[in-house]
Amino acid sequence: MAIRFQDMHVNIRRNKFFDVLIKLKENLLKYLCCPLCEENLILSIYLKKGIEIVDGLLKCEKCKGQYFIIDGIPRFIKKHYFNNLSSYNSFLRKYKIDLNGDAYEIKGIEGIENSKLDDLKVKTSSYFGYEWQYFNEWGWISEVALTDEERKYDYRGGIIADTEAAFINKCMLEVDDLEKGNLVLDAGCGNGRYTHQAAKYGAEVIGVDLGHGVASAYEHLKNAENIHIVQGDLFSLPFKRNIFDAAFSNGVLMHTGNAKEAFCSITKYIKVNGVFAVHLYHKRNWIFEIVDGMMRYFTTKLSIENNLRFAKVMANWGKRLMKNGKWENYFQYIEVLPTLHHMYDWYSAPIATHHTYPEVKKWFNEMGFDVIRTNEPEKITLMNKPESLTLKGKKK
Repeated sequence: MAIRFQDMHVNIRRNKFFDVLIKLKENLLKYLCCPLCEENLILSIYLKKGIEIVDGLLKCEKCKGQYFIIDGIPRFIKKHYFNNLSSYNSFLRKYKIDLNGDAYEIKGIEGIENSKLDDLKVKTSSYFGYEWQYFNEWGWISEVALTDEERKYDYRGGIIADTEAAFINKCMLEVDDLEKGNLVLDAGCGNGRYTHQAAKYGAEVIGVDLGHGVASAYEHLKNAENIHIVQGDLFSLPFKRNIFDAAFSNGVLMHTGNAKEAFCSITKYIKVNGVFAVHLYHKRNWIFEIVDGMMRYFTTKLSIENNLRFAKVMANWGKRLMKNGKWENYFQYIEVLPTLHHMYDWYSAPIATHHTYPEVKKWFNEMGFDVIRTNEPEKITLMNKPESLTLKGKKK
């Protein structure tokens, strides 16, 4: 039976009753703070099922910024980031929250970034949010359920074994980084498949994402006691500083509008001797960059529906090239793969910057990290460049 607690205010910093009341959410709430002024938050519980807070409110003690918990997820975002404003408005009506004034308006994020970047974030969160709803099971698919052709082409990279391998190669976290007692951040969690991999080793893991794909992550992971899902902005995370033992960001920073600034923002929340691993697109050869830039100039202007149609065309072409043994002749000059998911992901992203090893190493050094691991090849030539790069640093 769902229990409703209205007008119950719990100070997450001081109230001992909180330990008994909520066991699952306690470990998340003690890490949270206002993303604007970094002060503690007061929790009001509106609806609770078992040990899970379904609906509620987090209010800043200092600046009075207020952030909603809707459908089990703390939402540190502006209301226009909600892809379904009807659910947002339904939440307000259900708990009799008055919008005539600004007392219950989501505050604390306004004015942090310029309007152009904010518009980009809204579009990015919408496009990727759609992706993780449409491809909800990507990375969670059992190989047993597929035919040989589906495994080889249509779901290439999308089965559970692929997720496990990608986590090892792209996230570069060791077992020691993920052991029980450690706190880990998945910065840009998508549908939660890598969040799940990190939590398998015992660590407490927080997955955060700006888009409404967090709903997919939450559904996959809501029964895992050592995993929490938060909707928030990498440029203004709602966490206390220097709390994470490890963090990773797999294929996310290049879609933020300012990869370096997002990187620098995340480093503030990592402990001394903590580690941070990032996976980004690498700059490709000059022909690829020109072709890709021209194509994305048009595809980034398409609607989500038309981007999906375009992705299907590219995926069918990629499948034919692979079957005919000609794929490698094209791939070095144009991004073409047999998977609908990868083609949508690549061409629909409103922004996707490409980077180099020296560039990202400099980011680590500037933020006080030693680079301790990298997948950098021995030789990079003008025409033969890697598709992506991964580096791991340790905070001094």
